[in-house]
Amino acid sequence: MLNNDQWPDVIQKLLRGSPDERRAARETLWKEVTRFVVQCAALPIGPLADDEEARRDIAVRVLKQLEDRDFRHVREWDRRRQGGRDTASWWTFVGVLVKHRAIDHARGSRLNTAPRHEGFQFAKVVPTEPRELADHESS
Repeated sequence: MLNNDQWPDVIQKLLRGSPDERRAARETLWKEVTRFVVQCAALPIGPLADDEEARRDIAVRVLKQLEDRDFRHVREWDRRRQGGRDTASWWTFVGVLVKHRAIDHARGSRLNTAPRHEGFQFAKVVPTEPRELADHESS
């Protein structure tokens, strides 16, 4: 993955580069953020954190948020960083977004049986052979 100190250049190209630079920077953004979410991010969502499909869904949600309204969040992070008002590294910034999107994902999961105002409570899924269910029903 790209280091934090490499991201200002990527962001510069993403926001202010030529069309080719923007396209390449966007590809880098998608590849790196997806890799971070799928392979590295600590997700506070119980057993869903071990589900690669859930992690990929969360990555897409984060990337859509980053791209929303002409990269509004990315522009704000870049302005704060350039103005010296924010020392949050790129991956810290992305990590906050990941945490929020992960919680949203878990709250909407069919496996979460807890009411919205309570902590997560996940149903346990036990894989069962269809034949076993058919044998049980005929008994």
